[in-house]
Amino acid sequence: MRPQPLIHPHRRSPLRALLFDYDGLLADTEQAEFEAWCGLYAAHGAVLTAREWTEAVGHVNHVDPRALLELKTGRTLDWAVLDPQKASRHHELVAALPLLPGVRDLIDRARAAGLRVAVVSNSGRTWVSAELARLGLASDADIVVTRDDVARFKPFPDPYLRVLDLLGIGAEDAVAFEDSAPGVASAKAAGVWVVAVPNALTALHDLDAADERIASLAHWPVS
Repeated sequence: MRPQPLIHPHRRSPLRALLFDYDGLLADTEQAEFEAWCGLYAAHGAVLTAREWTEAVGHVNHVDPRALLELKTGRTLDWAVLDPQKASRHHELVAALPLLPGVRDLIDRARAAGLRVAVVSNSGRTWVSAELARLGLASDADIVVTRDDVARFKPFPDPYLRVLDLLGIGAEDAVAFEDSAPGVASAKAAGVWVVAVPNALTALHDLDAADERIASLAHWPVS
């Protein structure tokens, strides 16, 4: 049986592309990063709260966890030593992360329906490419746009305008999936219909600007 086309929830007509953020949406890398920082804070007798960290996710308020730890401990720390320790723990945690619920099924359905698939991330290309390969998604992404590809990254519209241009489609032909406030703002500013899919950390963000909000990608698509 031929798969049913995915329908744009606003126009009620067939979609041409699905646009995915990466961190915190396809895999819960934001939780892994948070846990790595929490471990470092604990080693120095300090606590990093979810609220403090959430303000750093997606570069919402540009919170610097290094400066915050030094403020909490009241001393200057040797980041030449601590950064590699934190990075090692982060990579250890990330290496064990699976795809989040619904990701594989939605991408497979999009592919079966002839849709284009793109990843639009605020992270660097090296990181995103390695992660897509680790999770078996490298061949699924027609286009990958990262912060390395634009002059201004999320919450500015540049990443989404760039991916729409590369795909050769209009904003009305796509749906974007984002977990954070900067991501939602970026896609909306580019004119794209946005589905917010917050994780445990970004659920604290103000995501009211999104057109839809769902618990996980397993709750989409709309048909």
